[in-house]
Amino acid sequence: MSGARCSEIVRGFKIGFTLIEAMVAITIMGFIAVGLFYMLSSANRTRALADAKGNAKNEVEVALRQLTRDIQMARAPTPAQQKASPPKKFALVFGTSDVTFDISEEDTSSHQILTKEVSYAWDLPSKKLDRTYDGKTRPLMTHLSAFEMDYDPSATTSGTIMIKIEAAFYPEGVQASQSYSQ
Repeated sequence: MSGARCSEIVRGFKIGFTLIEAMVAITIMGFIAVGLFYMLSSANRTRALADAKGNAKNEVEVALRQLTRDIQMARAPTPAQQKASPPKKFALVFGTSDVTFDISEEDTSSHQILTKEVSYAWDLPSKKLDRTYDGKTRPLMTHLSAFEMDYDPSATTSGTIMIKIEAAFYPEGVQASQSYSQ
């Protein structure tokens, strides 16, 4: 029996592999493993980016929905205000990083109209948008990357309000951010 091959002869068949055959098989398996790793990591990155985009979209939509609701409530005249002469004007008070306006609500127990102040404050370095209502402050957004609000009272009878909100999320292990603005 020759020493060049690590095999055993059983009933006329050679069993085993040469060293070169084993190295070729290991190399091929290595290429397959590397390809699978890159394919799976790419899928994981794509999923992380999609999740971040969805989170940004959700955060912007929630904040915009709340802000829109508050502005609509501030613009809607109460029955007493409809009878008043002159009718109530909607007013926004802008600060450098906040906006304040009044909301009129009817107290269900006393049926009196109560006016409450609503304030939105944004801080871009800390990426927060907070809403203060009835003395209670709660965070509305925690990934704020841009906030712009403009009010043109001459545009229509009650004015036009333009709002731009943008949120940016940075998925773990991904260099790019995912942002959504509306």
